[in-house]
Amino acid sequence: MKLEDFKELVQKKKVLDALDIAEHITPKDRYFYYEKSKALLSIGNHEDSLKNIDKVLELKPDWLGAHSIKVSILTSLKREPDLINALVSMITASKEITDKDEVFSTLFNQLLDCTIKNKISLISFCLEYYKYINGSDSLYLFFSGIIDSSQGHLDTAAKKLSLLTSDSIKNLGRHATGALSFRYSHELERISSNLRDYTTKINFLKDCNNFNDDYSEIVFAACDSKYFDMFSEVFISSFAYNLTFKICHIHVVNPTKSTIEKANIIASSFANFNFSYEHSRFNEAIYFATARFLTLETILDFYGKDVLVCDIDAAFLADFSISEILSQNFDLVIKADDQCGLALYPWRGLAAGFLAVKNNDRAKDFIRSLKSYILNFLLDAQYDNIWYFDQTALYCLLNFFSERQLELRTRFIHGETSKIIIYPDAKKETKEEFAIKHNKIDIYLTTL
Repeated sequence: MKLEDFKELVQKKKVLDALDIAEHITPKDRYFYYEKSKALLSIGNHEDSLKNIDKVLELKPDWLGAHSIKVSILTSLKREPDLINALVSMITASKEITDKDEVFSTLFNQLLDCTIKNKISLISFCLEYYKYINGSDSLYLFFSGIIDSSQGHLDTAAKKLSLLTSDSIKNLGRHATGALSFRYSHELERISSNLRDYTTKINFLKDCNNFNDDYSEIVFAACDSKYFDMFSEVFISSFAYNLTFKICHIHVVNPTKSTIEKANIIASSFANFNFSYEHSRFNEAIYFATARFLTLETILDFYGKDVLVCDIDAAFLADFSISEILSQNFDLVIKADDQCGLALYPWRGLAAGFLAVKNNDRAKDFIRSLKSYILNFLLDAQYDNIWYFDQTALYCLLNFFSERQLELRTRFIHGETSKIIIYPDAKKETKEEFAIKHNKIDIYLTTL
């Protein structure tokens, strides 16, 4: 039998059948032991998987993919002394290999997410040895910047991450693009205090005088027409079904004619819905993703009330009080996202899709700095492919305000929000599937 027969059974999830025919496969070369090791690992047989990957490395000592599997096995088994030796061997083997970013990115991400003791010290050791073997390349700069940030050394992290470019991290995955906007210290002070000249007219469908005093709080989201068409039904219907005494305000960037028509129907039919829109020269995803922060001060001034800022791709599950979230005189309350994958990435440890903002001068000073931070990147360069740009800006500024002891009372909340609002789970569903699943079309605005 041939190796292709073995691989075909594994692909069909018939791993045990594949292992039954393994002894009849020829030749038994490094590719055979490699595929057998992966198959054994897939059913949790770590010990036999390790034996087979060791045979691979005896035949091909510089195969980074095989080294990576061995590291994965030893990480799962939590054999730290063996793991360190395996990591050193893998890094040593990488010296003469040029195409290694993707393999090592996967490796270091795996280590960041593992639960072994002293993982930060272990990763730091590996990175310094990697630097000794391969120099200060983009992979070293990126992951050592992540470690520096996790240890509170934000100045050092910023110096490393600011050296990265879109091209230099393209093999590190989209989660890495948050590094491109990471700034701190004097550079952060400069860009957060230098409000660039960018104004755009914001058109409101209703004047603030149209709302009576029963509506004491604002829920605010922003998007482009594409996201409005995809998610507004879920957002609006779940808001109408579950929330009370609140105004729902959606801001749309570069709306189509049909979007404005739909917004007008909703606003005129329901007392607690309002919309605004702008025609911007920016038409990139990064602008749509940050528009809620660029217009937030305007919304605070327009209503003169506390605001919950959230993403449009959300569904509300239960009612809540923004004033209670902001209790004890907090100016900002933001959701921590420390249970997500790669939570040690600075821009992954908090969720920009849940931010409660007090209508006061301290909060507005922060929002003004956030707006300046965002505009400096939007106006200076093309960063249309940056993910987590808003979360990077929030992370850097929150730490900066705290370190400089600037007046801002902030707290983080953890699992409490899951009972009142949910977002698409990328591991389980696409955003389109989420929209279909949570659309309460039966109670949605029938006038549409």
